[in-house]
Amino acid sequence: MMPRISIAAAGLLLLVAAAEPPVPRSTEADARCLVATSAAVQHASDAQVRRASMAGMLFFLGRLEARLPAAEVERLFSEQAAARRRLDLAAELKACRGYLTERGRALEAMGDRLVKVTN
Repeated sequence: MMPRISIAAAGLLLLVAAAEPPVPRSTEADARCLVATSAAVQHASDAQVRRASMAGMLFFLGRLEARLPAAEVERLFSEQAAARRRLDLAAELKACRGYLTERGRALEAMGDRLVKVTN
């Protein structure tokens, strides 16, 4: 049983090493997506759209919190929210959705490779 665990662990390490690196994004781009998805949550009349927007909002919040102290996240959010009037919200949401889709596909591909390694 122990060798199987070791093989699975080695396979997982290989998967992580082979995973597609995320496309570099600026902190400001993530903050704009946080503001855009937050606005979408507030204005969505459809529950499914609201849930999807909430998931996106949490994704971008997590990306920011992984890189910045909470006070800096709050400052950046406030700064981008103030600039929101100048944003083309629809275009921003489209760009954010594209990034989320790209990362989702990379995660699915990693999961597919993991299934192959562990079977």
